[in-house]
Amino acid sequence: MTTIVGGDVALAATGLAVWRDGEMSVRTIYTPSSAPPEARWAHIGEKLWAINAADPGQTFVTLEGVFASPKAVGNSLKLAMLQGAIRQGLWYRRIPFAVVDNTAVKLYATGYGRATKLEMITAAVDRLKLSYRPDEHQADGLWLLAMTLDHFAKPICDMTETGVKAMAGTKWPDFAAMPPVVWR
Repeated sequence: MTTIVGGDVALAATGLAVWRDGEMSVRTIYTPSSAPPEARWAHIGEKLWAINAADPGQTFVTLEGVFASPKAVGNSLKLAMLQGAIRQGLWYRRIPFAVVDNTAVKLYATGYGRATKLEMITAAVDRLKLSYRPDEHQADGLWLLAMTLDHFAKPICDMTETGVKAMAGTKWPDFAAMPPVVWR
């Protein structure tokens, strides 16, 4: 069994799209703003680690990179800290992962690197032929999943010229080449 996860990781709502041997599902993980950041990171991580626990050793995760906005430095810092916690957890569990620039995700999905949330949702429904309307977080997760499946030669939508450009800008690690951890 192989599991691929696309994750739009954010403190308030994390959108995940999961592909497990041809079956696709989506979910959104919510955390209360009143909780300490570390508790929110742990809650998101626990949900992500549970997906891997069902299929240890055969999971690959693709995360959307942190958007650094000069207008929202505090929020960008909080997202970067969450990303660091999630990436460290993936690395510690030997789960290979890729990080895709948010502009590349939008370019792949819509052909436009500054697409709105509504455009991302609409593109997901239309291009991925969904029978449901995902929320904005799930839509990003679905596009990260689509890019990953495309990378592994299991496309779930037609490739566009802009999609090729978006894929070219992403560094994809080797799924099976995670080096062992050696502590000294």
